[in-house]
Amino acid sequence: MSTPLQDFISNIREAESIEDEKLIIATELADMRTLIRECDIDRKPNIIAKLIYLNITGENTAWGQIDAVSLMSSDRLSYKRLGYLAVQTLFDEQSEILVLITQTLHRDLQSHNPLIQAFPLAFIANMGTSEICQSVYPEVERLTGSSHPGIVKRAGIAAVRIVRKNPDIAPSFKKALTRLLSNTKHAVVAAGVVLAMEMMKADQTFVKSWQHFAKPFTALLKTLSHSRPTAEFRMAIFNDPFLQIKTMQLLGMLQVPSKDLDEILTFLVTTVDVRRNTGRSLLLQAVETIGLTAKKQTLCGLAFNQVGRLLSHKEPNILYSVLSVFSRVLYNGAEIIDRSSRDTVALQRYKSQIVHCLDHRDPSIRRRALDVILALVDEQNAETLIPEIIEYLHLADSDFRSEMIVKIYSTIQRFAPTPMWHFDVVHMLLIDSGNYVGNDILTSFCRLIATNDDVRNHAIPLLANTMYGYSNNQALIKVAAWVIGEFQLADETSIDTMLKILQMPQTQVETKCYLITAVTKLAARLNDIQKVQETFAVMEKDNNIEIQQRVGEMNRLLKHPELWDEMLAPPDYKKSEQAESQKTAQIIVNHTSQPTASPIINTNSNPMNTLVNNTASLISLDDNPFLQQQGSQNPFGVQNQQNPAQQQQNTLIDDLLDIDLIGPSSSAQNNNTNNNNNNIQQQANVVQNEFRPPPNAVEALRTPDFVIYFEIQKNPTNPNQLAIRTTISNLGGQPLKNFNIQYGVPVGWVVRTQPMNNVTLNPRGQAPIQQILYLENRGNSPLMMKTHTTYLFGCQPLSSDDSINPIF
Repeated sequence: MSTPLQDFISNIREAESIEDEKLIIATELADMRTLIRECDIDRKPNIIAKLIYLNITGENTAWGQIDAVSLMSSDRLSYKRLGYLAVQTLFDEQSEILVLITQTLHRDLQSHNPLIQAFPLAFIANMGTSEICQSVYPEVERLTGSSHPGIVKRAGIAAVRIVRKNPDIAPSFKKALTRLLSNTKHAVVAAGVVLAMEMMKADQTFVKSWQHFAKPFTALLKTLSHSRPTAEFRMAIFNDPFLQIKTMQLLGMLQVPSKDLDEILTFLVTTVDVRRNTGRSLLLQAVETIGLTAKKQTLCGLAFNQVGRLLSHKEPNILYSVLSVFSRVLYNGAEIIDRSSRDTVALQRYKSQIVHCLDHRDPSIRRRALDVILALVDEQNAETLIPEIIEYLHLADSDFRSEMIVKIYSTIQRFAPTPMWHFDVVHMLLIDSGNYVGNDILTSFCRLIATNDDVRNHAIPLLANTMYGYSNNQALIKVAAWVIGEFQLADETSIDTMLKILQMPQTQVETKCYLITAVTKLAARLNDIQKVQETFAVMEKDNNIEIQQRVGEMNRLLKHPELWDEMLAPPDYKKSEQAESQKTAQIIVNHTSQPTASPIINTNSNPMNTLVNNTASLISLDDNPFLQQQGSQNPFGVQNQQNPAQQQQNTLIDDLLDIDLIGPSSSAQNNNTNNNNNNIQQQANVVQNEFRPPPNAVEALRTPDFVIYFEIQKNPTNPNQLAIRTTISNLGGQPLKNFNIQYGVPVGWVVRTQPMNNVTLNPRGQAPIQQILYLENRGNSPLMMKTHTTYLFGCQPLSSDDSINPIF
């Protein structure tokens, strides 16, 4: 027999050990599973109530979900209430069983009992899925006209959930919104204000069409802020602060400046009691609204002065709130609004206080302070502010330090006053936090050194001197090794230093490969190869295969001085950059001059129709270098004829690749060597003719099996629309069959896909899969994409869930 709920909880709490507690729970679960199949309806609520408790404590109660759904359909009010509670506790939005409750929701929404109507409305507001919201929205819209205030309030919040899940349904709630805002109850009006904001997020056209309602909302805010609080909505000395904050948020979205609104916001900023949490909340929201709607420029300075005083508090909640307000004022989504705006200039006076927040013990405050302070950096204060930020790096934990370095380096790149200052600051950054610096930063830093003569002359001796003193700093050694190996023309001590670091146990494999290449180039340049070959002879027996191979190749190269000028000469980056720019310009000219190619979006017709109609021109043969190669008579571009100079060069390479080190070889060995060389040459030709991404394409996603490139073009007549051509290439030698990819976008975005040109992703080097995507922004959320990919690798079905790189 099942134990009553209160006795069951008491038994668990009175258990003397964890083993006793587990025994009690296991025994009760076994009894519940047996009894729930045989018991009558009157005993089931006790079992469901215990299931709710066990689910809260972390036990697996999935076996009781169907019984919870059946209890929802009971005609008895108390049982129905418990069933709704159980479903909301035991289920989540991804549960497939939620489809079974749609009919129950319809029936309860059509009931004449307000208590029964409240249950499905609360469920929709909390857990309504897109399918459920699509099905029940007519009943929810009808209930916004109910005579019962509690039902109207719940219907308004349920409508918010429906619009959030299905933005295209937003126009259906225009009349419902009017009824909500015309109500005299504060809770109903608050639901209407939230619904209005959600509808404007779903459809930006509502923002312009509803701007004439800014005056009534301003009057509502004035009434709330100036009138005495009623007992029903009183919170300390404030009159319904929740509705005041929601009204200010709505006015901030409408962005209609007015003299009356400035007076009200000035009153709130200057009279609110910041010693109370409620007062600080009103102040911070008022400041954010001022940043969006203020008509007077002096009002922003007054508002920021009031908030800036809160930076002196040590309470973490207050600091985080202040920094969050500053961040929302300075950023629009993930983008900085304008570094020269009046808000940015007004906040410059607090930059020293914000910098001190970088060493706060709370990581959330440190991250928020970093976002704010980097938004305040400009050309005038970069030289003083960035070194201050770097001083706090050693106080940060490892995860936050890596995040800080990426953002700091991006800021240095943008606002460095001179290339020399750029090098000195990044060099200091490498010394302090080199082991947290990623390869993309190292690549960019090396490019700066290679393309600037003054920086290079300054960097070579400085890096040579600091390399040995920071032998544990792998990033610094990589940069120093590359720069010295490519550009140093004297100072033989660098070879000795790099050979010592090469033999240190803490030097990583990747760093050793940098050093091996650098030592080889410098030894050949200075003609000091004896000690290098001796060290390489020892390292050829290294346990790591990659190091063995690298040392063997370089050691063999040092035995062929005739190849040094060709393979070990310092690169001319100015010429290479000039050639690259000319090549890019030529590609652009050829692309624009092709008569058969057409833009993705035609500006002379209906934008969305043009996106669909231009599919054929989008996948143009002239616009795809891979298809051009496939259409030629020699698709792999292999040249069989060689001039004498090339033949001589190949002979030298053949000698270099010869692995026979012991005297003359037999004819059979020569034949094997020639076959190996032919295989190597064929592999090189195949690699050379592998798939290349289309011009102007960006890498959107890379997995171990395939890579996706995006070609993005916006609609010039409608910036909310864009077209994407996706090119998917196989990275392996096996075809991926039944290839299918689905794209997910945030709420407010609509994506339409054309069929893929193939369902089999051919092996590496063969034709890729291409597909056209059309996207339209009907909200204000930034574009982020996720993918769900399924395919067959041989006979094994595989799936992959990934996120597209932040390229939009």
